[in-house]
Amino acid sequence: MDDNKTRLFIREHINDNVDMLALKNVPSDIDKTFVINQIAARQRLKGKIPSWAENEDLVFPQKISLEQCSSETTAKYKADIIADDFSSKEMTNFADLTGGFGVDCSFLSKLFHKSYYIETQPYLCEIAEHNFKILNDNIEVANASAYDFLQNTDKHFDLIFIDPARRDKIGRKMVSLHDCSPDIVDLQDIIFNKTNNILLKASPMLDIDSALRELHHVKEVHVIAIKNECKELLFHIEKDFCGEPVFKCIDIPSMNKPFIFNKNEEKECELSLADEIGDFIYEPSSSLLKSGCFKLTAKRFNLKKLHINSHLYTSEKQNANFAGRVLNVKKILHFDNKSCREIENEIQKCNIMTRNFPLSSEELRKKLKIKDGGNIFVIGTTCKNNEKKLIVAEIPNH
Repeated sequence: MDDNKTRLFIREHINDNVDMLALKNVPSDIDKTFVINQIAARQRLKGKIPSWAENEDLVFPQKISLEQCSSETTAKYKADIIADDFSSKEMTNFADLTGGFGVDCSFLSKLFHKSYYIETQPYLCEIAEHNFKILNDNIEVANASAYDFLQNTDKHFDLIFIDPARRDKIGRKMVSLHDCSPDIVDLQDIIFNKTNNILLKASPMLDIDSALRELHHVKEVHVIAIKNECKELLFHIEKDFCGEPVFKCIDIPSMNKPFIFNKNEEKECELSLADEIGDFIYEPSSSLLKSGCFKLTAKRFNLKKLHINSHLYTSEKQNANFAGRVLNVKKILHFDNKSCREIENEIQKCNIMTRNFPLSSEELRKKLKIKDGGNIFVIGTTCKNNEKKLIVAEIPNH
């Protein structure tokens, strides 16, 4: 296979429909399967890992590895938090025990003098070794299991990163730490023989409280959302750390700094419920909701909660610094057939949201018979005295 011709072919067809391209003939000296996979991967990663997608010399693996890898944004976030935490320490050795496509390993490795990528799949090791050379990363590749690597190395690491596979052999997503591979709960003590610091990446679907019961010495829990979609949970585990872990919630790019708290603060915070719905409704970022930070959200942003279980907030004056969505209230209605008909007659299309409400958003949309879209929101929720309300609101300045 001619590398120059292959690179040129990919460049010329980078925006093609890959399904249509697969039906066409390609020059005999070009591996058709390879170039189609590379074009599809670059198209898929254009928004996720733009700097890699634009690098013509990098090679990309199969689709599942691309789906499971970190984005450039979250990889940079990991590097930033480790750089801050280790700012006064010499950073010598780093190991990624579950290398995969190598995105996290590459970004984290730039903080250390020498790094090690460990992966059980040989073809991923070959791709990683090639890509690390292109990226000038000082990373040694080892085709081994996390357990075997730890048993056979005599090195001590400043940081060990682990991102257990969250799918079983038939492709189902796994959300329990015990169901992931490798099992970090069983492996944790072995890892601590080789490091004092572990950074664990976990599924955003993982129950945080359950994870904290299984893991030892968790110093920080990072809840990372991108454009209000929770993407990753990170657990910074420090050997011999005792105490309450600090939660750091971030929504990129809307929040310029994390919302920081601990569970004791949340537990002891006095909740203020709203007697009436004010001029503004607030829906917290998915990172705050995932972390279970409900009472402190009201306190720190000077808001009142609609109901203890609704996780919506209100105020008379707009808080422009709120970490989440802010909506301007236009109308408040009791949830009954008359109100549903009124909304149906007045609104042609809207976004529908339900929180702590007897109907799902789809069921409410079906009842209201309104198309999806626009800047108007209809919110079905429960207020302080268990009253069911329909709130018509819109994005401010629309």
